[in-house]
Amino acid sequence: TLLRLGHQRFRLVFTCHHLLLDGWSLPVLMRELMTAYVQGGRGDGLARVTPYRDYLAWVAQQDRGAAEEAWRRSLAGVEEATRLAPVRAGRVPVA
Repeated sequence: TLLRLGHQRFRLVFTCHHLLLDGWSLPVLMRELMTAYVQGGRGDGLARVTPYRDYLAWVAQQDRGAAEEAWRRSLAGVEEATRLAPVRAGRVPVA
């Protein structure tokens, strides 16, 4: 949503579910959105989009057994819930 806050003042409000965008893809989306905005809605300066079916074809060609074995080796010895990141001393949780 683009809000007009004054004659020459605006604020872009963007919300999404965390399953849709992550720390890598959000900056890509914002850069592409701003590129299209500057170009008046045209996507001339944007990279060609790879069709999802091409990604699915690539996934189908991968060696699933090798991938499962790599994860087995990486997770060998993990017997219980494990932290993904270390706890930092002095860090205060925020609601």
